[in-house]
Amino acid sequence: MEEVRERRAAIAAACEKTGRDPIPFSVMFPFDDDVVDRLREFEAAGASRAYLQHLQHRDLERVEWIGREVVPAVA
Repeated sequence: MEEVRERRAAIAAACEKTGRDPIPFSVMFPFDDDVVDRLREFEAAGASRAYLQHLQHRDLERVEWIGREVVPAVA
């Protein structure tokens, strides 16, 4: 997560230098069952949003799991 913190700090510094408001800092990553813990770590590192990379488009059970388990846990 140190790399995430460093990237977030660099972006915030660049925004401040140009006099603009900080932009949202996003992360995208493949995920498994520990996704809630990972999302909390990214949030603590300064990420304001995350994109879950789900490439098995026919795996609708996993999509349902995200909506049922993951979203309520981090909302």
